Amino acid sequence: MLKQRVLTALLLIPLVIGLIFYTSDRAFLITLAVVFTLGGWEWAGISGLVARPARLVYSLLILAVLAALAWALVQNAYQVMPGYLLGVLTFWLLATLWILMFRGAQGPITPWRRIRYLVSGLLVLSGPFLALAVLHARPDDGPWHVLFVLILIWVADSGAYFAGRAWGRRKLAPQVSPGKSWEGVLGGLAGVLVAGVIGGYLLGIQPGALPLFVGISVATACFSILGDLFESLVKRESGVKDSGHILPGHGGIMDRIDSLTSAAPVYLFLLWITGIPL
Repeated sequence: MLKQRVLTALLLIPLVIGLIFYTSDRAFLITLAVVFTLGGWEWAGISGLVARPARLVYSLLILAVLAALAWALVQNAYQVMPGYLLGVLTFWLLATLWILMFRGAQGPITPWRRIRYLVSGLLVLSGPFLALAVLHARPDDGPWHVLFVLILIWVADSGAYFAGRAWGRRKLAPQVSPGKSWEGVLGGLAGVLVAGVIGGYLLGIQPGALPLFVGISVATACFSILGDLFESLVKRESGVKDSGHILPGHGGIMDRIDSLTSAAPVYLFLLWITGIPL
């Protein structure tokens, strides 16, 4: 399993970097739409939709939402984006309460809970699509900001893994993800602090705005944990381990982008509202 994970990662990393830096904004947009629509197929499955026709309809609904957002971007309707991202951010704050109140799977998913998961999926998948598309389209440094968000997630995840294994004692959310600890979270955030300083310098953030940018980096990493936990919650309810099997050793697409679903919208929204000078 570990060998498969390493080989898959070695193939994916150059592919992702090439996609970020060597495709046009429109090609990047189309690729994102494909990835998040496939994510919609998986999300339907872990939300309790078993029948393939129902999952296909849900995937097409996700694609329709993404197409509407893409159309707005092509029409330069950027004024609606902060409001949409604010709605996504509000959802993630509510998801925090959802996670805190979770007491473990209570048998089969009820129709009402399934509907809540499916509706949530619209924001879970459309938010990062919009954020990554807008970030990538930024003049000059757009692709670098997309890569930086990914680096923040990788650093937070890796730091949490190693710190958790070394010092993890107090569980973060035992009913949702028993392997995560508060010590791991702190270890991940320590790495993010360093990444935020280095990334801010390389991205050309003005010295006076660097502390604020580092704060945005930390907030982004904190929200990335929410994305991971929320997908874990839905999978526990449906009794599945992985969202899919498309990536050998890594599970499904949602298993790879769960942290990104919450991190990317928060990063872009905080850049917007703070107006950090670059």
